[in-house]
Amino acid sequence: MLDKSDKSILGEFSKEQEAFIKNQQGAGGAGACPWTGHANEAKIKEEILSLSADRRNFVRAPPAGVEFDFDYDSSYPVALAIMNDDKELEKMRFELVPKIITEESFWRNYFYRVSLICQAADLGTLGDNNEFVKRGASEDTEGNVH
Repeated sequence: MLDKSDKSILGEFSKEQEAFIKNQQGAGGAGACPWTGHANEAKIKEEILSLSADRRNFVRAPPAGVEFDFDYDSSYPVALAIMNDDKELEKMRFELVPKIITEESFWRNYFYRVSLICQAADLGTLGDNNEFVKRGASEDTEGNVH
């Protein structure tokens, strides 16, 4: 009598197997990294690779109230591709998962920050710190006129 419990176990196994196969195919894909093909590819890659230097990028969740759609299954092949370029990311994952944070939370927090870098690049503000400083200074002086 191998009814419902076996079906759900087999169903879960099949899902896991499909996800594994999909991940293996995605890991070999050259175009899987978020910076690939972007106009500002070198700067985006540099910024994304620098995320793995700070543990806080992995243990801090996106701010409350921020809408961030994250799909673990579709993001994992991208994560594997990034880890091929970023050995520090691999080390960080080894240190934190699962002792400090779950695998899914680790990647959710990481990809939230990756998305911020990509958005900044799309807006043309990535790496343009002087513009922020100038704008911030002029707003401060306008607001503090006595």
